[in-house]
Amino acid sequence: MPRLTGLLRTLLEYLGGYHGRWLLFGLATLVILSREPHLLREPRFWAEEGSIHFAYAFQHSPLRSLLLVPTTDSPAGYLHLPANLAAVVAVHAVDLEQAPLVTTLAALLAQLLPTLVVVFGSSLLWSSPVRRLLCVLLLLFAPIAHSEVWLNTTNSQVFCGITGLLLLAEDLENASQRRLWVYRLLLLFCALSGIYTILLTPAYFVRERLLRTRETRLHFAILGLGLILQSGFVAWTKFAGGIEPERFGGMRIAQRMAGALISFLLYPVLGQGSGDTVARQLGLASVARGEHVAMGHAMLIVGISILLFGALGFGLLRMRRPAERPLVVAFLALVVAVPVLAYRGSIAERYGFVPGSALLLVLLLSAFADPLRWRHRAALGLVTVSLAIGVATFWREIPVAFEGDSSDRAGTQPGGPVWRSEVAAWRRDPQRPLRIWPLTSGVPWELYLQSGYDFAAQQRQLARVLPVDVVSRHGEVVEKTLPLLGLPPEFKLVLEVLASQPCERLMFEVVLRDATGSHLAAQRVNGCLQDRAARLLVDSRYFRRDSGAQFARTRALALRLSSPLTQPTRIHLSRAFLSPRVEGVLDSAWAGAFAETTTRRPRVPRQD
Repeated sequence: MPRLTGLLRTLLEYLGGYHGRWLLFGLATLVILSREPHLLREPRFWAEEGSIHFAYAFQHSPLRSLLLVPTTDSPAGYLHLPANLAAVVAVHAVDLEQAPLVTTLAALLAQLLPTLVVVFGSSLLWSSPVRRLLCVLLLLFAPIAHSEVWLNTTNSQVFCGITGLLLLAEDLENASQRRLWVYRLLLLFCALSGIYTILLTPAYFVRERLLRTRETRLHFAILGLGLILQSGFVAWTKFAGGIEPERFGGMRIAQRMAGALISFLLYPVLGQGSGDTVARQLGLASVARGEHVAMGHAMLIVGISILLFGALGFGLLRMRRPAERPLVVAFLALVVAVPVLAYRGSIAERYGFVPGSALLLVLLLSAFADPLRWRHRAALGLVTVSLAIGVATFWREIPVAFEGDSSDRAGTQPGGPVWRSEVAAWRRDPQRPLRIWPLTSGVPWELYLQSGYDFAAQQRQLARVLPVDVVSRHGEVVEKTLPLLGLPPEFKLVLEVLASQPCERLMFEVVLRDATGSHLAAQRVNGCLQDRAARLLVDSRYFRRDSGAQFARTRALALRLSSPLTQPTRIHLSRAFLSPRVEGVLDSAWAGAFAETTTRRPRVPRQD
């Protein structure tokens, strides 16, 4: 036993040295890759990193793509720098077949940022080799590390948020000038990489008030700048009509509270499996799913949540060292903000990743404070349980296999598309979509690549024939035709109309026709109001649902109106604006009055 103890002490001392830290960093990299090693052999796009960021970069300049803030396709409205940067490199540096490998490697680099800060940084939280090793193990094996956030730039922002948490605990007084500049640039990068880092602004303010140093003021200023920029992007997206009104609504407070208890307390310690079991036993699961519950039960959930989070925060804030309180404030700020900002209040597994990591870091810090006190022993016990469950489930939670993969891989969904096969099929038919991950109800997401279509020329042609009037009565079917130069695989068409009757009382359709006048596809349009101007959205995805239309063959767009009323019903089309379906803040600014401020438009279900 003494020999084993001496060997462990020697190993820990080695890990505290320069070469030992690089060894620890290399091992952490291998652990991350070992969870899904097939992604190096068959990389894939995941959700928005393909359907939005890569698709946009494929048709726009590098600078414009780097500054993309999506204002369409159910956007969140903030700048996501890792996804933009990876997409630009993937488009311009490698062949199409290798593009997902670039985004996967970029996601790996983002995922390694927290480990990099811990391994090579200096903080009270990891001031010894043992503490540094425990922090790295928590970052790797915490049971909240859901496979959905693994190795994709869509979710790189959660690792930027954890990096912001760790920088909050860094020792800045004894850092070299080079290290200080690295931290400044890293914090700025994270502040421009989604929403999680800027939610830590209150914690950085508390640290600045406690320490009152030049560097803490500079960090707070950097985060404040990020908050201003990201808030401005969100406000502009909201102004452009891109953010759905119900994005921040649609859930009762009891449902949000129950989701917060499950995702921010149960999952970080017990993992998803055991956490769901406990949630069902406590009656939290049904409330979090939005099922109808008695008013008394809902009020009890709200009361327990407030008391539990309040008591936890009060107890943790009693920690006296200046480095401890900002982390506690960060956890409480995330607990309050994330349920409010989550898509329709639904706290999916990935939304609990940063708040759960904050809780585990605070518990670890509490365990180090005084190991002999019962509170700190309890904190160490919770961290130990979390690590044990995380290690046991780490390699089992693999999302899906590839199509045709006969290996025994975990997952509840069928195999995902193989990118190389999708590219080969697209090269044969550029009008078809490329299927990407994930699968929603067994159906993969889709990515459309388009380049070379002259939207400006088409806009000029539409302007020459507008305005037009369509008049119908007694069920008469009337059409007015607008010439087109073909259509790209994905587009949106905004129509500015003035109707004498609400569209819901009429049959108003937009019909696509080929050069011979044959019907290709049709889409019914709703949203116009009586004697009030309205902007209506016509979306390529609804045409595609109709008949899988081949848009390149389109040579005419017909406005078809049928009114059952006896008096004449008129729809006046004053302007039409054709543009790519995925647009950013810069595009919306240039579009001017034709930014997508629709009175009412069709909604496309989003998996979140």
